[in-house]
Amino acid sequence: MADNKVYHKINDLNIELYTTKKNLVAEAKLEQVLDDHEIPYESYGTFIESEKMYQKVYETRLM
Repeated sequence: MADNKVYHKINDLNIELYTTKKNLVAEAKLEQVLDDHEIPYESYGTFIESEKMYQKVYETRLM
């Protein structure tokens, strides 16, 4: 920011995938969409015991 104006807006974005079982097919489909649109991402996954669900998070930044 300069002169009280935003010259380059940055949006951090998290895409979250929740499944009852580890779903590699769903993960691959989502990753393919991101790859097809050349959207870089980092991902991590965890099992949420209290919800009995898997969570896969894809972190990206849109400029």
